[in-house]
Amino acid sequence: MKYVTLDMAKRQCNVESWFTDDDSYITLLCDICEEKIATYLCVSIDALASIGGSEKIPGPIVLAILLNVAEYYKYREDTTGVQSKALVPRSLPLLGLYRDFSK
Repeated sequence: MKYVTLDMAKRQCNVESWFTDDDSYITLLCDICEEKIATYLCVSIDALASIGGSEKIPGPIVLAILLNVAEYYKYREDTTGVQSKALVPRSLPLLGLYRDFSK
């Protein structure tokens, strides 16, 4: 997890901070979502930090990561493989601001 904290992800998933049983699973989802979003944007995970000419990751990308984590967490029983699951449609407009369509 480079760009979102466990606390941020737990809040987005409506998981109480004292409940730690799913912490490793939520952390895994964060890693996967960061990777999927970087792939969608045609950049490396490290390049997310400076995308759009900023010195830190833009807020819309952080929100897109959190939206995907929460969706995957909420519907975890429906998912046979998170890697094969598409990005949450409502996160795509946030990501479209930063996608390089020339790649």
